Amino acid sequence: MTSLIFLLISLIKRLLSQISFRSTRIFTIDEVMKRKNDRWVIIDDDVYCLLSMKTHSGGLDIIEKLSGRDLTQLFYEIHLKPDFVKEHLNRKYRIGKIRLNPNNKKPSFYLKNHLIQRNLNFSISNEDCQMKEEFKQHVFSTNFPCLNAKIALKRNAFDFDVYDTFCSEETTKLLWQNLMKFINKQSFLWENNHIFTTYVACFRTPENLSEDIFEILLWKQLQQLHEEDVRNGMKWSKNYSNDPSNTDFAFSIGERGFFLVGLHPQSSRNGRRFSKIAIAFNSQDQFTNLRRLNLLTEIKQVVRQNDLLYNGSINPNVIENENGPGPFEYSGKLIQPEWKPNFQVKI
Repeated sequence: MTSLIFLLISLIKRLLSQISFRSTRIFTIDEVMKRKNDRWVIIDDDVYCLLSMKTHSGGLDIIEKLSGRDLTQLFYEIHLKPDFVKEHLNRKYRIGKIRLNPNNKKPSFYLKNHLIQRNLNFSISNEDCQMKEEFKQHVFSTNFPCLNAKIALKRNAFDFDVYDTFCSEETTKLLWQNLMKFINKQSFLWENNHIFTTYVACFRTPENLSEDIFEILLWKQLQQLHEEDVRNGMKWSKNYSNDPSNTDFAFSIGERGFFLVGLHPQSSRNGRRFSKIAIAFNSQDQFTNLRRLNLLTEIKQVVRQNDLLYNGSINPNVIENENGPGPFEYSGKLIQPEWKPNFQVKI
Protein backbone atom coordinates (compact mmCIF):
# COMPACT_ATOMS: atom_id res chain seq x y z
CA MET A 1 0.00 0.00 0.00
CA THR A 2 2.79 2.39 0.95
CA SER A 3 4.68 1.70 -2.27
CA LEU A 4 1.51 2.39 -4.26
CA ILE A 5 1.10 5.78 -2.57
CA PHE A 6 4.69 6.72 -3.36
CA LEU A 7 4.16 5.65 -6.97
CA LEU A 8 1.04 7.82 -7.25
CA ILE A 9 2.85 10.80 -5.74
CA SER A 10 5.71 10.34 -8.19
CA LEU A 11 3.32 10.18 -11.14
CA ILE A 12 1.47 13.29 -9.98
CA LYS A 13 4.73 15.23 -9.61
CA ARG A 14 5.85 14.18 -13.07
CA LEU A 15 2.50 15.17 -14.53
CA LEU A 16 2.59 18.56 -12.83
CA SER A 17 6.12 19.22 -14.04
CA GLN A 18 5.10 18.38 -17.60
CA ILE A 19 2.10 20.70 -17.38
CA SER A 20 4.32 23.44 -15.96
CA PHE A 21 6.87 22.90 -18.72
CA ARG A 22 4.26 23.09 -21.46
CA SER A 23 2.74 26.26 -19.99
CA THR A 24 6.05 28.09 -19.50
CA ARG A 25 6.28 31.19 -21.64
CA ILE A 26 9.41 31.71 -23.71
CA PHE A 27 10.72 35.25 -24.12
CA THR A 28 13.46 36.82 -26.20
CA ILE A 29 16.06 39.19 -24.78
CA ASP A 30 14.51 42.02 -26.80
CA GLU A 31 11.15 41.39 -25.16
CA VAL A 32 12.73 41.60 -21.71
CA MET A 33 14.54 44.82 -22.61
CA LYS A 34 11.27 46.42 -23.70
CA ARG A 35 9.72 45.62 -20.30
CA LYS A 36 12.34 47.49 -18.28
CA ASN A 37 9.67 49.70 -16.71
CA ASP A 38 7.90 46.57 -15.50
CA ARG A 39 11.12 45.43 -13.80
CA TRP A 40 11.68 42.36 -15.93
CA VAL A 41 15.09 40.76 -15.43
CA ILE A 42 16.93 37.62 -16.53
CA ILE A 43 18.77 35.31 -14.12
CA ASP A 44 20.24 32.15 -15.64
CA ASP A 45 17.63 31.26 -18.27
CA ASP A 46 14.66 32.42 -16.17
CA VAL A 47 12.66 35.62 -16.62
CA TYR A 48 11.26 37.45 -13.59
CA CYS A 49 8.85 40.34 -13.19
CA LEU A 50 9.84 42.22 -10.01
CA LEU A 51 7.21 44.95 -10.29
CA SER A 52 5.35 43.72 -7.20
CA MET A 53 8.53 43.46 -5.09
CA LYS A 54 8.06 45.77 -2.11
CA THR A 55 11.49 45.61 -0.48
CA HIS A 56 15.04 44.74 -1.45
CA SER A 57 18.13 44.66 0.77
CA GLY A 58 20.06 46.75 -1.76
CA GLY A 59 17.15 49.15 -2.31
CA LEU A 60 14.46 49.07 -4.96
CA ASP A 61 16.26 51.81 -6.88
CA ILE A 62 18.98 49.35 -7.92
CA ILE A 63 16.26 47.01 -9.23
CA GLU A 64 14.72 49.85 -11.24
CA LYS A 65 18.06 50.90 -12.71
CA LEU A 66 19.14 47.40 -13.72
CA SER A 67 15.85 46.03 -15.03
CA GLY A 68 15.47 44.91 -18.62
CA ARG A 69 18.70 42.94 -18.82
CA ASP A 70 20.57 39.76 -17.92
CA LEU A 71 21.72 40.05 -14.29
CA THR A 72 23.03 36.51 -13.91
CA GLN A 73 26.63 37.27 -13.01
CA LEU A 74 25.81 40.22 -10.78
CA PHE A 75 23.16 38.13 -8.98
CA TYR A 76 25.67 35.44 -8.06
CA GLU A 77 28.31 38.01 -7.14
CA ILE A 78 26.08 39.83 -4.68
CA HIS A 79 24.06 37.18 -2.87
CA LEU A 80 25.66 35.04 -0.20
CA LYS A 81 22.98 32.34 -0.63
CA PRO A 82 21.99 32.67 -4.29
CA ASP A 83 20.25 29.29 -4.48
CA PHE A 84 17.99 30.21 -1.55
CA VAL A 85 17.23 33.64 -3.04
CA LYS A 86 16.53 32.16 -6.45
CA GLU A 87 14.12 29.63 -4.97
CA HIS A 88 12.22 32.54 -3.44
CA LEU A 89 12.23 34.41 -6.75
CA ASN A 90 10.99 31.32 -8.57
CA ARG A 91 8.01 31.02 -6.24
CA LYS A 92 6.93 34.65 -6.39
CA TYR A 93 8.23 36.36 -9.51
CA ARG A 94 9.18 33.94 -12.29
CA ILE A 95 7.07 34.45 -15.41
CA GLY A 96 8.90 32.35 -17.98
CA LYS A 97 12.14 31.34 -19.64
CA ILE A 98 14.52 33.13 -21.93
CA ARG A 99 15.16 31.76 -25.38
CA LEU A 100 18.54 30.11 -24.95
CA ASN A 101 21.62 31.45 -26.67
CA PRO A 102 25.30 30.45 -26.35
CA ASN A 103 26.19 33.56 -24.36
CA ASN A 104 23.49 33.10 -21.72
CA LYS A 105 25.08 30.54 -19.44
CA LYS A 106 25.22 30.24 -15.69
CA PRO A 107 28.70 31.21 -14.44
CA SER A 108 30.83 28.13 -13.89
CA PHE A 109 32.56 29.56 -10.82
CA TYR A 110 30.95 31.31 -7.89
CA LEU A 111 32.56 33.57 -5.37
CA LYS A 112 30.30 32.02 -2.69
CA ASN A 113 32.55 28.96 -2.70
CA HIS A 114 35.70 31.01 -2.24
CA LEU A 115 34.96 33.60 0.42
CA ILE A 116 38.11 35.39 1.47
CA GLN A 117 38.85 34.49 5.07
CA ARG A 118 41.62 36.58 6.59
CA ASN A 119 44.02 34.41 8.62
CA LEU A 120 44.25 36.60 11.69
CA ASN A 121 47.22 35.73 13.84
CA PHE A 122 47.23 36.17 17.59
CA SER A 123 49.64 39.12 17.50
CA ILE A 124 46.94 41.45 16.20
CA SER A 125 45.81 43.72 19.00
CA ASN A 126 42.25 44.15 20.17
CA GLU A 127 42.54 47.79 19.15
CA ASP A 128 43.26 46.79 15.55
CA CYS A 129 40.37 44.34 15.51
CA GLN A 130 38.11 47.09 16.81
CA MET A 131 39.38 49.40 14.06
CA LYS A 132 38.53 46.79 11.45
CA GLU A 133 35.03 46.39 12.87
CA GLU A 134 34.60 50.16 13.00
CA PHE A 135 35.56 50.40 9.33
CA LYS A 136 33.02 47.73 8.38
CA GLN A 137 30.31 49.59 10.28
CA HIS A 138 31.27 52.80 8.49
CA VAL A 139 30.95 51.17 5.07
CA PHE A 140 27.59 49.63 5.97
CA SER A 141 26.25 52.95 7.26
CA THR A 142 23.84 54.99 5.15
CA ASN A 143 26.45 57.77 4.86
CA PHE A 144 28.68 55.56 2.74
CA PRO A 145 27.31 55.62 -0.83
CA CYS A 146 29.49 53.04 -2.62
CA LEU A 147 27.65 49.80 -3.40
CA ASN A 148 30.80 48.02 -4.56
CA ALA A 149 32.50 48.36 -1.18
CA LYS A 150 29.38 47.24 0.67
CA ILE A 151 29.22 44.09 -1.45
CA ALA A 152 32.93 43.28 -0.96
CA LEU A 153 32.67 43.61 2.81
CA LYS A 154 29.37 41.75 2.97
CA ARG A 155 31.00 38.82 1.20
CA ASN A 156 34.13 39.15 3.35
CA ALA A 157 36.04 39.54 0.07
CA PHE A 158 38.47 42.04 1.56
CA ASP A 159 41.68 42.27 3.55
CA PHE A 160 42.32 44.81 6.30
CA ASP A 161 45.67 45.72 7.86
CA VAL A 162 46.71 48.41 10.34
CA TYR A 163 50.01 50.30 10.02
CA ASP A 164 51.80 52.63 12.39
CA THR A 165 52.72 55.74 10.41
CA PHE A 166 51.37 57.00 7.10
CA CYS A 167 54.14 57.52 4.51
CA SER A 168 56.98 56.09 6.58
CA GLU A 169 59.61 53.92 4.88
CA GLU A 170 58.78 50.95 7.10
CA THR A 171 55.06 51.29 6.37
CA THR A 172 55.67 51.52 2.62
CA LYS A 173 57.65 48.29 2.49
CA LEU A 174 55.13 46.39 4.61
CA LEU A 175 52.16 47.82 2.73
CA TRP A 176 53.68 46.80 -0.61
CA GLN A 177 54.29 43.26 0.67
CA ASN A 178 50.71 42.94 1.94
CA LEU A 179 49.30 44.30 -1.30
CA MET A 180 51.26 41.65 -3.20
CA LYS A 181 49.81 38.95 -0.93
CA PHE A 182 46.35 40.37 -1.59
CA ILE A 183 46.95 40.40 -5.35
CA ASN A 184 48.18 36.81 -5.36
CA LYS A 185 45.17 35.70 -3.35
CA GLN A 186 42.66 37.58 -5.50
CA SER A 187 44.13 36.88 -8.94
CA PHE A 188 42.09 33.73 -9.49
CA LEU A 189 38.88 35.61 -8.74
CA TRP A 190 39.79 38.50 -11.03
CA GLU A 191 40.74 36.18 -13.86
CA ASN A 192 37.31 34.57 -13.55
CA ASN A 193 35.67 38.00 -13.88
CA HIS A 194 34.61 38.32 -10.25
CA ILE A 195 34.15 41.94 -9.50
CA PHE A 196 34.01 43.15 -5.92
CA THR A 197 37.17 42.79 -3.82
CA THR A 198 39.09 45.39 -1.82
CA TYR A 199 42.17 45.84 0.35
CA VAL A 200 42.04 48.40 3.18
CA ALA A 201 45.13 49.93 4.78
CA CYS A 202 44.50 51.86 7.99
CA PHE A 203 47.09 54.08 9.72
CA ARG A 204 47.37 54.94 13.42
CA THR A 205 49.23 58.21 12.85
CA PRO A 206 49.20 61.08 12.03
CA GLU A 207 45.80 62.29 13.15
CA ASN A 208 43.52 65.22 12.32
CA LEU A 209 45.10 66.24 9.03
CA SER A 210 43.45 68.94 6.96
CA GLU A 211 42.12 67.92 3.55
CA ASP A 212 44.99 69.71 1.82
CA ILE A 213 47.66 67.97 3.90
CA PHE A 214 45.94 64.60 3.56
CA GLU A 215 45.93 64.91 -0.23
CA ILE A 216 49.64 65.79 -0.27
CA LEU A 217 50.53 62.84 1.97
CA LEU A 218 48.26 60.47 0.04
CA TRP A 219 50.15 61.10 -3.18
CA LYS A 220 53.46 60.95 -1.32
CA GLN A 221 52.48 57.49 -0.07
CA LEU A 222 51.48 56.43 -3.58
CA GLN A 223 54.79 57.72 -4.96
CA GLN A 224 56.67 55.68 -2.36
CA LEU A 225 54.60 52.58 -3.13
CA HIS A 226 55.25 52.99 -6.85
CA GLU A 227 59.00 53.29 -6.28
CA GLU A 228 58.95 50.19 -4.06
CA ASP A 229 57.06 48.41 -6.84
CA VAL A 230 59.74 49.37 -9.37
CA ARG A 231 62.56 48.32 -7.02
CA ASN A 232 60.98 44.89 -6.90
CA GLY A 233 61.01 44.55 -10.68
CA MET A 234 57.37 45.37 -11.35
CA LYS A 235 56.17 47.22 -14.43
CA TRP A 236 53.09 49.40 -14.79
CA SER A 237 49.90 47.47 -15.51
CA LYS A 238 49.68 46.88 -19.25
CA ASN A 239 45.91 47.41 -19.14
CA TYR A 240 46.01 51.00 -17.87
CA SER A 241 47.76 54.29 -18.53
CA ASN A 242 50.48 55.57 -16.17
CA ASP A 243 49.52 59.18 -16.92
CA PRO A 244 47.15 60.58 -14.24
CA SER A 245 45.72 63.03 -16.80
CA ASN A 246 44.65 60.13 -19.02
CA THR A 247 41.12 58.78 -18.60
CA ASP A 248 42.54 55.24 -18.72
CA PHE A 249 44.79 55.81 -15.69
CA ALA A 250 44.83 53.35 -12.81
CA PHE A 251 47.35 53.19 -9.99
CA SER A 252 49.52 50.13 -10.54
CA ILE A 253 50.88 47.72 -7.94
CA GLY A 254 52.20 44.30 -8.86
CA GLU A 255 51.24 45.05 -12.49
CA ARG A 256 47.58 45.29 -11.45
CA GLY A 257 45.43 48.41 -11.79
CA PHE A 258 43.69 49.89 -8.74
CA PHE A 259 41.19 52.62 -8.00
CA LEU A 260 41.79 54.20 -4.59
CA VAL A 261 39.46 55.69 -2.01
CA GLY A 262 41.05 57.81 0.71
CA LEU A 263 39.40 58.39 4.09
CA HIS A 264 40.40 60.55 7.05
CA PRO A 265 38.83 62.30 10.08
CA GLN A 266 38.66 65.80 8.55
CA SER A 267 37.09 64.93 5.21
CA SER A 268 34.30 67.25 4.11
CA ARG A 269 32.41 64.24 2.71
CA ASN A 270 30.53 62.13 5.25
CA GLY A 271 31.29 58.96 3.34
CA ARG A 272 35.04 59.71 3.42
CA ARG A 273 35.14 60.71 7.10
CA PHE A 274 36.69 57.97 9.24
CA SER A 275 38.37 58.07 12.65
CA LYS A 276 41.77 57.17 11.15
CA ILE A 277 43.54 57.64 7.84
CA ALA A 278 42.63 54.76 5.54
CA ILE A 279 43.08 53.83 1.89
CA ALA A 280 40.88 51.32 0.10
CA PHE A 281 42.53 49.65 -2.90
CA ASN A 282 39.85 48.43 -5.31
CA SER A 283 40.58 46.51 -8.48
CA GLN A 284 40.12 48.83 -11.46
CA ASP A 285 38.98 45.76 -13.38
CA GLN A 286 35.66 45.90 -11.51
CA PHE A 287 34.71 48.92 -13.61
CA THR A 288 35.85 47.17 -16.79
CA ASN A 289 33.72 44.14 -15.91
CA LEU A 290 30.69 46.25 -15.01
CA ARG A 291 31.05 48.09 -18.31
CA ARG A 292 31.26 44.75 -20.12
CA LEU A 293 28.02 43.70 -18.43
CA ASN A 294 26.42 47.05 -19.40
CA LEU A 295 25.86 47.80 -15.71
CA LEU A 296 28.40 50.54 -14.98
CA THR A 297 26.25 53.56 -15.83
CA GLU A 298 23.29 52.36 -13.78
CA ILE A 299 25.38 51.49 -10.72
CA LYS A 300 27.08 54.90 -10.90
CA GLN A 301 23.64 56.53 -10.91
CA VAL A 302 22.58 54.59 -7.82
CA VAL A 303 25.80 55.54 -5.99
CA ARG A 304 25.25 59.20 -6.84
CA GLN A 305 21.63 59.06 -5.71
CA ASN A 306 22.77 57.58 -2.40
CA ASP A 307 25.42 60.29 -2.09
CA LEU A 308 22.82 62.99 -2.68
CA LEU A 309 20.34 61.41 -0.27
CA TYR A 310 22.69 60.76 2.63
CA ASN A 311 25.42 63.39 2.14
CA GLY A 312 23.34 66.29 0.86
CA SER A 313 25.15 66.55 -2.48
CA ILE A 314 26.88 64.45 -5.11
CA ASN A 315 30.65 64.23 -4.81
CA PRO A 316 31.74 67.47 -6.54
CA ASN A 317 34.72 65.76 -8.17
CA VAL A 318 32.32 63.49 -10.02
CA ILE A 319 30.32 66.50 -11.23
CA GLU A 320 33.23 68.78 -12.14
CA ASN A 321 35.24 66.02 -13.79
CA GLU A 322 32.51 63.90 -15.34
CA ASN A 323 34.84 62.58 -18.02
CA GLY A 324 38.00 62.81 -15.97
CA PRO A 325 40.19 60.03 -14.59
CA GLY A 326 39.91 58.31 -11.23
CA PRO A 327 42.78 60.20 -9.53
CA PHE A 328 40.50 63.21 -9.13
CA GLU A 329 38.48 61.19 -6.65
CA TYR A 330 41.25 59.50 -4.66
CA SER A 331 41.47 61.99 -1.79
CA GLY A 332 37.80 62.98 -1.64
CA LYS A 333 38.77 66.66 -1.64
CA LEU A 334 37.18 69.12 -4.09
CA ILE A 335 39.71 69.47 -6.89
CA GLN A 336 39.75 71.83 -9.85
CA PRO A 337 39.79 70.41 -13.41
CA GLU A 338 43.34 71.68 -14.04
CA TRP A 339 44.63 69.81 -10.98
CA LYS A 340 47.60 67.47 -11.38
CA PRO A 341 48.95 65.18 -8.65
CA ASN A 342 52.54 65.34 -7.46
CA PHE A 343 53.37 61.96 -8.93
CA GLN A 344 56.21 60.83 -11.18
CA VAL A 345 56.28 57.47 -12.93
CA LYS A 346 59.61 55.66 -12.74
CA ILE A 347 60.42 53.64 -15.84
